[in-house]
Amino acid sequence: MMSEHAKTAFLTASEVKGLPAFKACESWAEKFARDSGWHSQALHGEAGEVDTEGLEPKIQKIRDLIAEYDPDNVYNMDETGLFFKVLPSYVKVEKACAARGSKLMKAKDRVTLYVATNKTGTVIVPLSMIGKSQNPRCFKNHPKKLVYFSQKKACSDGKVFAQWWEMFLTHIRSKTSKKVLLIMDNCGPHGTDLVDPHDQVKVVCLPPNCTSVFQPMDCVVIAMVKKNYR
Repeated sequence: MMSEHAKTAFLTASEVKGLPAFKACESWAEKFARDSGWHSQALHGEAGEVDTEGLEPKIQKIRDLIAEYDPDNVYNMDETGLFFKVLPSYVKVEKACAARGSKLMKAKDRVTLYVATNKTGTVIVPLSMIGKSQNPRCFKNHPKKLVYFSQKKACSDGKVFAQWWEMFLTHIRSKTSKKVLLIMDNCGPHGTDLVDPHDQVKVVCLPPNCTSVFQPMDCVVIAMVKKNYR
């Protein structure tokens, strides 16, 4: 501030004299930030580290490829972890002070979801879940409302993803006989060679370390799936 004042004076002599002794308390700083229109923002994800300019040529090639397909036949898929036991608690305002938490508030029991849909959102590929149990008890007396795979760590691996790929091909053939484009990231299990024996589905992988910006499923879709679950 002193350097700016030296260029163009905007402080009185008494204000300049008092500057070295000025100490702002926390409440003053909060009020100053509020009056100045500043807001505290929690920064999350890795989008800030993505080199969007450097990736533009590769992304443009994918855009050009997408333009060759009917929008209804362009699909995107991604996977995500879900801490399925961590649910929100709702209590009445008058009982909020007496509410007590439990260990489930920090439960780490996890399953993996495969989420996929077409570009226009008119065709939703059945939601797929990967759990640890081969035959979960919850499915014994109730019909499955999603596609279920088992893996000892409830994670996606090459074997499980190959099963999803077969399911996806069957689903596509039940919807259309036209050419289909599937866009996904290039993480380990997805990096396996995916071949459609009927040459109907073409797979294209996004460049490394850019899904936080260019992965459509990461743009609200997966967040909404989790929000609706909770």
